[in-house]
Amino acid sequence: DAQADPHVRCVVSEGKDPQSGETAKDKAGKFKHQNIVALLKSAEEKTPPGWYQADGIGNNRKLYAKPEQSAPKPTDGGKKEAAEPAPKTAPKAAPQKSKPSLPVALLFPGQGSQYVKMLDGVKDVPEVKEML
Repeated sequence: DAQADPHVRCVVSEGKDPQSGETAKDKAGKFKHQNIVALLKSAEEKTPPGWYQADGIGNNRKLYAKPEQSAPKPTDGGKKEAAEPAPKTAPKAAPQKSKPSLPVALLFPGQGSQYVKMLDGVKDVPEVKEML
């Protein structure tokens, strides 16, 4: 069991809806690999969806932390003084039984698919920090 996220979609061209990107299950179905489709369907049912970049050059890439919400724009033309933003604190995770850690590998896509800051989404993962 690879424990990969089966909900990740392919990157789509600028201007297209990121939800139109294909999943691995979609691609397997297109090539009529029904046993793979069944395996990925089962994985989708067992794996809750994560967070994915909504737009931009890295649309549909998996995010390993909840994306920050942008502050709402003032509707009063900016006449009122903005309130102090709440301090950013990481939510405390509930204690969980630790699973044995899996081997970690950093995979970099082929030529033409690199982008600036592509490591940002995983650089703070403890296993990645240890590797670097």
